[in-house]
Amino acid sequence: SALKLEKAAIVLDDGESRKIVKAAAQAQVKSMSVKGNWLVIVDVSGSMQHSIGVGVDIASLLAAVAEGQVSMAFTNTGVRALEATGKTKEELVNLTRNMTATGGTALGVALQAARANNFTPDGIAIVTDGADHGPPTFAQEYSRAAAIWGKEVPVYVYDVPGENFKMQAQADEAGFSIQHFNLRQGFDYYSLPNLVQTMRTNSFSLSDEIFATPLLSLADVFA
Repeated sequence: SALKLEKAAIVLDDGESRKIVKAAAQAQVKSMSVKGNWLVIVDVSGSMQHSIGVGVDIASLLAAVAEGQVSMAFTNTGVRALEATGKTKEELVNLTRNMTATGGTALGVALQAARANNFTPDGIAIVTDGADHGPPTFAQEYSRAAAIWGKEVPVYVYDVPGENFKMQAQADEAGFSIQHFNLRQGFDYYSLPNLVQTMRTNSFSLSDEIFATPLLSLADVFA
């Protein structure tokens, strides 16, 4: 697991051992690939301190494997933007070490900030409990942003423990879809990278890839 190796490399003190583990992590990462520019929105409202680490994990994986830019937006009712492109897991951990979760939740400000910074994502990953109270909510801003960008961007929500999840109903009402990853029962070093690898800049391309994969015959299985 690339994520497990990256975490091990951070805590290792011995220079040679750390070098070997980091090289192994890089070898794992090379087998992964995600297209496009990505916006990672991390909910840092009052109850979301634990979401910061999950957001860093996702952003660090994307920064290593995405073909485009990776921008992070730590969001409550304001936003702190952080460029993750080209940064390692260790660098992102150090940059967010003093980040604290406080205040309310208005995830739509992350989309406002992306537009203000002229950043057009091809995909969006959100780490939150989904209790997006606004204003503005993510759903309220998504339609405006999509009109400006000229496209509907796939949205992947990593649902962490907290309040009740509202974003599905909000998205349904606004007329767009989200991919909901429920992490409330926990996750491990293997499941998170696997989820990241399923993210696509086209909502239907993963299904196309699955259907295009040749089926094995009995001869192939028993060969």
